[in-house]
Formats: sequence, C-alpha cells, structure tokens
Amino acid sequence: MRRMLKFFTPIITIFLFLILIVLFDFPNICFGDEYILRYNYMENAFECKDLYKMVNRCEKILKLVRDQEHINGECIIIIDKSTQNLVIYKVRERYKKISFIELERYPCSTAKYPGDKKYKGDERTPHNTYSYIISKEPANKWIFEGKLGEYGDYFLRLEFPEKKHLDGSLIKHLGIHGTNQPEKLGKRASHGCIRVDNDVIVHLKELLPVRTKVYIFEKM
Repeated sequence: MRRMLKFFTPIITIFLFLILIVLFDFPNICFGDEYILRYNYMENAFECKDLYKMVNRCEKILKLVRDQEHINGECIIIIDKSTQNLVIYKVRERYKKISFIELERYPCSTAKYPGDKKYKGDERTPHNTYSYIISKEPANKWIFEGKLGEYGDYFLRLEFPEKKHLDGSLIKHLGIHGTNQPEKLGKRASHGCIRVDNDVIVHLKELLPVRTKVYIFEKM
C-alpha cells in the first residue's frame, strides 16, 4: 500500500496542480519557450511543457510589458535579440488578470552589432524598451545604398516614446520590414531595423493595426 501511495502521490499532485492552473489561470504564460501552461489558438488546445520552469527570470520583462495599458484581445510583438525571434502574443484579460498567449513565431534579424542603441547610425537595435507602430508604408520601390528590394514590400515604422540616443535626440527611422537576404534571418545582420521574411511582413501588415505595441529585449 505504501509503495502504491509513493508511486501515485507525485502523479496526483501534478494532476491537481494542472486543475488549479486551468481554474485560476496561474500562470497562463511565460515569455519565450519557458511556459507552464498556454492555450494554442491554432490547435484549439492547452499545451503543458514544464511545470518546474517558473517565471523568475522573466520578472523584469513582465513588469515592462504589464506597466503599459493593454486591451483584451489585442496583439503585441516581442522581439528577442538573443534568439533573433519575433513573437506575436495575444492579450487576454481574465479575472482582472492580464496574460499573454503566444500565437506566432518567426525568425528575424536585428542589427549586426550587439548592445543597446546609443547614437544615430551606430547600427544597433535598441533594447529593453517598448515602441509602437505609427505607420504601415509600401516599401517595394525604396532604394538603399543603390539597391532595390532591401525593405521588402512594407515598412512598419516604429516610435520609441521612452528611448533616446545618449545625446538626447529621438530614435527615428527604425521599423520592421522585409528583406532581400532571407538567408540571414535568425542572425544579427541589419543596420538597426528588424528584418523578417517578405511573406511575413505582408502578413504582419494585414494582421497588426497602427499603435500595436512592440517590445524589444536583449535577452528573454
């Protein structure tokens, strides 16, 4: 009898913990790959990955994101420079608690040089900050350094309300756009913007409205 109890106790404990998570929505998601329980809208099912990976190292990230106002059902973008991933999350408000459910994930390319942006033209992508899309501009005829197609079909221009260069000037002319170098996606390669595949930028242009929030982190 004792052997049976010893065998079944961990299983029962995990089962009860899963029930509590579903009932009380705790915690629905942790950014990146380290989630406990999440709802996959594409598969219409809950996914459980690792009960023992809690959200400790995501505290600062969660604080930055949750400090901003979000509307139930809206999408936000999280960009992780360490993994070169662009992830779309859907905001869910349930029992007066905000959670973020991963919907889609794509490889991207941030600036070729690591570190935070300090000066105009330093070819770095700002991080540990938030921005939002202020316009969606056709870019298929734009020319950069004498080359056509550097920006793909669209340029989602970003504004950084709380981030400036060291000299106090505003960070401008950065955005999310397509690329004519898809083989470099997943690596640091841009001049400061965030590159994605051309099919992806068309999809993002259709999916995301102006004012969509975009959060960029050096490491998740």
